[in-house]
Amino acid sequence: MENVLFFLSTGLVAGFLLRNRTHLLKASDHAASWAVYLLLFFLGASTGLQPEILSMAGTTGFFALVLSLAATAGSIILVWPLYHFLFRTGSHPRTQKADNG
Repeated sequence: MENVLFFLSTGLVAGFLLRNRTHLLKASDHAASWAVYLLLFFLGASTGLQPEILSMAGTTGFFALVLSLAATAGSIILVWPLYHFLFRTGSHPRTQKADNG
């Protein structure tokens, strides 16, 4: 945990000190993206090396699909009335200004 905090705070100080060098910030952004890709690759490789997880991939994938669909459906069901409340013509302050002139 101390290592994580050390690298995070060191990067924060380095970013603050180098904030005016835009080419360095772009390079840092690309490096961070590639670091995430490598992390995902090694996470997948680590998962692929464990036979217990691979043997349950079908069941786990099915439950993950069901949970994802239920979460998406629940979000749509809960947001739909809010969307109509907020963006109904005439009820939103922006649309009232546009309607009034």
